[in-house]
Amino acid sequence: MSTQSETPTLLATLLLALTLLMGGVWWSAERLQMSHLLSIGSGLPGGAPPLSSAALQERLSDGHRLLIETGATPEKYAGVQAIAEGNINAAIPYLETAIATNPNDPEALIYLNNARLQGRPTYTLAVIAPIRTDLDRALEILRGAAQAQQEVNQRDGINGRSLRILLVDDGEDEAIATQLADHLIRDPAVLGVVGHTTHAATKAARDRYGAAGLVAISPFDSALAPSHSNHPRFRTIPSDFVTARALAYHLLNRLHQSIAVVFYADNSDAIRSLRD
Repeated sequence: MSTQSETPTLLATLLLALTLLMGGVWWSAERLQMSHLLSIGSGLPGGAPPLSSAALQERLSDGHRLLIETGATPEKYAGVQAIAEGNINAAIPYLETAIATNPNDPEALIYLNNARLQGRPTYTLAVIAPIRTDLDRALEILRGAAQAQQEVNQRDGINGRSLRILLVDDGEDEAIATQLADHLIRDPAVLGVVGHTTHAATKAARDRYGAAGLVAISPFDSALAPSHSNHPRFRTIPSDFVTARALAYHLLNRLHQSIAVVFYADNSDAIRSLRD
């Protein structure tokens, strides 16, 4: 968990990283605006049972573990294996070859960027993506994160510190998101969190982050904050209040209609937020 004195630097880092990150994930405006509606069935209460410590570790990697096997080249496997064995210098040429073979692989690029940081002072951001449940969306998130990391580090980092990225797979599951949040809070190297990708997972984790003083920003969640929440929320897309206001304006001033019927799922906080 970070100290309060690091918060201004973290916020600057997050804003910069997420500005670039959204360039990677905003590949479909309709998908972003509706992402929390399309995934309301995942991560609901009663989902996955608590993970063992070993199973939890399998969802985190800064290069020592392969999280995305789809399309992985032999060089990528070799680079990750070298990092796991502590041989960072041997990993770098393997990962460089993997990137040359598949330049659109964000995991390999993040691991390469991290490997090049050995011996340097760093800030660590955890980037959460639904790797096991929505690989396409996860890849877009990680492409933005890799681009942000590379551009920050090419400018000599932030206050002399380079940006290290820890990849985290929450599987869009509320219970797993809660466990991962507790793990990240206990990690003193983690300065901030980018995620989660569903409203249920974000809701499950946000109060834990807030209570611990760990800054988190969501690139997808648009639901309104509950009135009783004591912790600030950061996001990169407009809240449902903005969307609902625009819809109401269009209905009244463009269509000249004063009556509308709203269909919604009562078991979803995300959809109730737009209704309210």
